Amino acid sequence: MNKPSSLRTALEAALPELKKNPERVLVFIDKGQIVSTQAPTFSFEYHYTLNVIITDYSAHSDNIFIPLLVWVREHQPSLLTGKPDSGMSFEAEIINHKNTDISITLALTEAVIVTLEQGKLVSRHAEEPKLLDITGPTGWQLFANDNEVLQTPLEVIIQ
Repeated sequence: MNKPSSLRTALEAALPELKKNPERVLVFIDKGQIVSTQAPTFSFEYHYTLNVIITDYSAHSDNIFIPLLVWVREHQPSLLTGKPDSGMSFEAEIINHKNTDISITLALTEAVIVTLEQGKLVSRHAEEPKLLDITGPTGWQLFANDNEVLQTPLEVIIQ
C-alpha cells in the first residue's frame, strides 16, 4: 500500500512542525480488505480505512485540512462527493486551551495491476483517474480579499 506513506509525506511537507516531530503523526490501517475476482489475472484492489492521528497540534485546523484535501484531490478523488458521508471524517480531542489531538479517517482504495512478465508476476499500483486540472502548467494561487493566501508550494495562511 502506497497511500499511507504518501499522505504522511504530504502532511509533513505542508506542516513543518510535523516534519520536525514525525512521532506526532500516527498512521493506522483499519478494516482492510483485498478485493479480487476470478479474472484471468491476479490483479486486485486494497480497500481500507486509513486513520491518521496528529497529536498535540497547536495551530489552526485549516492548516491540516487544506493540504489533506489537496492530497485527496490527487490520490483519492472519489472522496470529493460534497456529501457528509463521503468517506472522510475526523474527531478531535481538545487537550487544553492550546493543544488538540486530531484523528482523520479516510476510506481509501488502491488498485494493483498484476501482470506476467518473463515468467514472473509483476505488480504496479494504478494511478487514480485525474480530475480536471485547475492548476495550470506552473501551479496555482488562492486569493482572499485580494491577498494571496495559498500557493504552490503549499502554504496555508489563516486570517
